[in-house]
Amino acid sequence: MQHRLHRAQSHPLKVVHFDSTLVVHFDRSLTPESKRVERIFNAVNIIQWSLVFVASIVLIILRHREWIIPSIILIVGIHFFPLAIAFKAPRH
Repeated sequence: MQHRLHRAQSHPLKVVHFDSTLVVHFDRSLTPESKRVERIFNAVNIIQWSLVFVASIVLIILRHREWIIPSIILIVGIHFFPLAIAFKAPRH
């Protein structure tokens, strides 16, 4: 069986060829910085979807269903601020 490993220098994907079969998998050997970003990304998304759920339930209970979509838009919009900091995105 012939085995060749190709890896992009800055991309965490591994492409492995086994004869005529191509296997692609995500390389989990992350740098400390990318692990930090991944933790922040996961935490922000957990908080975002928890807030969407809670806001939807509260608005249903208060009989203000018309505010569910605007509240989701607001929550999703706000969640980009901590993500921009985590990804060190420049201001536009």
